[in-house]
Amino acid sequence: RILFEDFSTSYKQAVSGESIKLPQKTDSYLTYSQRIVDYSKSRQVQREAAYWDECESRHIQPIPKDNDAASNTFKDTEVIDFELSRHHTELLLTAAHKAYSTEMNDILLTALGFALQKWTGNNQFKISMEGHGRESYLEDIDISRTVGWFTSIYP
Repeated sequence: RILFEDFSTSYKQAVSGESIKLPQKTDSYLTYSQRIVDYSKSRQVQREAAYWDECESRHIQPIPKDNDAASNTFKDTEVIDFELSRHHTELLLTAAHKAYSTEMNDILLTALGFALQKWTGNNQFKISMEGHGRESYLEDIDISRTVGWFTSIYP
């Protein structure tokens, strides 16, 4: 996104005969990586480490499967699509989370948990979440225009 915006802006400015001016550079990926290492050693994260270690070490029953797959390729996948009505989508995006001050991921994870529980009879599952990695847990750092892959995965 960042490079596309810069190319687009530069092209428009060049076509208009303007000098090319891009937004200011933000913190580097190196700075970000150093700050994330420091953050991982912070008292806040260290206090939470035991909790997350315990979550990761729990034995959870695997989700049942009909049979073992010989391969794991795209041709072996199946897609099931469904759509919510405009009304239900609006309710989900605007009203559903207000009762408990939740976020969309909380609602979707809860729905997934209920579906898995109904299907398997189990009450605990290990699910890895993927974040865009640009969450605002680091103070005094701006990576809004830093090119790089910042994805985070957490339980």
